[in-house]
Amino acid sequence: MARVSAASFDGAVAFAQDLIRIPSLPGEEGELTRRVAAEMEALGYDDVYTDELGSVVGVVRG
Repeated sequence: MARVSAASFDGAVAFAQDLIRIPSLPGEEGELTRRVAAEMEALGYDDVYTDELGSVVGVVRG
C-alpha cells in the first residue's frame, strides 16, 4: 500500500475539520453539499453533480 505524504494527510485533516464546522442537520445539508462539490472540482474531477436525492457525485474518468 502506498504511503500518504504529510502534506496530503494534513490537507485531508483540514478538509475534514472544515466539513465538521458546517451545520448539516437533516434537510439542511446544502452548504455541506456545496463545499464537497467545490473540493471535488478543485481536485480536478471530470464531472461533479448533485443527484435528485441531494448526494454529491464525483466522476474521475480514466
